[in-house]
Amino acid sequence: AIQNRVASIDLRVENQTTATFEGEFEAGAIFVPFLIVDGTAENFSDVFFPFLGANSDGVDHVMMFAENIFGFEDMKGGGDNDFNDTIIEMKFS
Repeated sequence: AIQNRVASIDLRVENQTTATFEGEFEAGAIFVPFLIVDGTAENFSDVFFPFLGANSDGVDHVMMFAENIFGFEDMKGGGDNDFNDTIIEMKFS
């Protein structure tokens, strides 16, 4: 999944900050949000996906808050389960 990611979509934010990304996406494509923990796409400690079977700890790390708004829990084992460690809102036009 990391090797097949859309490298031009590389959202990075520091704690308590906001970032905006604009780009064009291929019509009909399926995009899956994921969180790289403690690192970069080349060197990281873990990656969490919205699919339980893809997570190394078998725990849910992504919650959908509303249409196209995803909250992430960044700690192995579910951490504090607040899902507010990173929040992504996607807007399409």
